[in-house]
Amino acid sequence: MMKSQMFFSIALISFLSMHPASAGEPVGESVIQTTMPMGPGTRLEFRASATDHPMRPMIEENFALEILETWTAGITFKYEVNQQVIGTDTGIQTLSSLDTCTTLDPWWDPGETSFDDRCEFWIPASTYRELLVNHKSYLSIDTLARKDAVVRWEQTGKTHFSVKINGRPVLVEALVIHTSRNDDIMIMNDPDNPLILAIQSTFFAWELVSVSN
Repeated sequence: MMKSQMFFSIALISFLSMHPASAGEPVGESVIQTTMPMGPGTRLEFRASATDHPMRPMIEENFALEILETWTAGITFKYEVNQQVIGTDTGIQTLSSLDTCTTLDPWWDPGETSFDDRCEFWIPASTYRELLVNHKSYLSIDTLARKDAVVRWEQTGKTHFSVKINGRPVLVEALVIHTSRNDDIMIMNDPDNPLILAIQSTFFAWELVSVSN
């Protein structure tokens, strides 16, 4: 997810078709869990891809987030991106207003940065509640590359998403989202941690593979 006009390269995996329970072990060998670790020291690993133009192929990459600090409305994490072309890149990001952030712009910024309007990998609690109760909400996606303003999000159902937590195959409940810009998204169905588990958008896609602490 690198920015500096290099394209965040985060991405997709077998999630391209939004298959439920696509990561980890077969569903039959998994257990259902309602929460996942998210405190300091937690490491989230993703498989992903991105492109600088919707007509060009995605570039695959792996990236990981290591949570350094959390508080009521914010989070600081260290990221590490391993991308085919540019190699490995690291940095630290602080998202200081996860309760009121207005845009999902997951592009990596070099060095140490802080944002009060970007959601990156989570959605605001208000957006989560609207999706859960009213089945619709609005949140910008990729204002940097796609130049979006407001995007309509619609909850089309729920499913179980497969991920490994501390090496153990687990199923977590996810909200299934489709947007007015044809993005497909899965969000952790947890009011305390509305993490974007998987997304397929115009310029990027990603899927959570494992969580450990």
